[in-house]
Amino acid sequence: MQRIRIDLKLLFVWLALLFSPLQTQAVFNTVVLDPGHGGWDKGGLRNVKIPEKKMTLLTAIAVRDLLQDAGLKVVMTRETDVYIPLSDRVEIANSHDNAIFVSIHYNADYGSSGNGIETYCARRSSK
Repeated sequence: MQRIRIDLKLLFVWLALLFSPLQTQAVFNTVVLDPGHGGWDKGGLRNVKIPEKKMTLLTAIAVRDLLQDAGLKVVMTRETDVYIPLSDRVEIANSHDNAIFVSIHYNADYGSSGNGIETYCARRSSK
């Protein structure tokens, strides 16, 4: 069995920068947290004791608590081990004004030495 290294310290540094008081004053007041996978979808990590769906949920719950303590409103796409279709996750995210969407996943590539955080950013188009 291969070991997966999860750098939570790096994750929390990234979140601290993202949610610093200077950035939250005018940009957003709500965070939609999306723990990836769930239910029948175990995620992409194979041969590990804890499936990705559980790791993402545990991480999202910990991050939710930190963000709420910092005074932000937090919406979770799921809080239990259920599968939420992508279209429903998008609908949840888009139903909140002044919000950002953070989908949590633990990607793995056993054949490379890559590490760190993978970030994608999309801007909402003008209506």
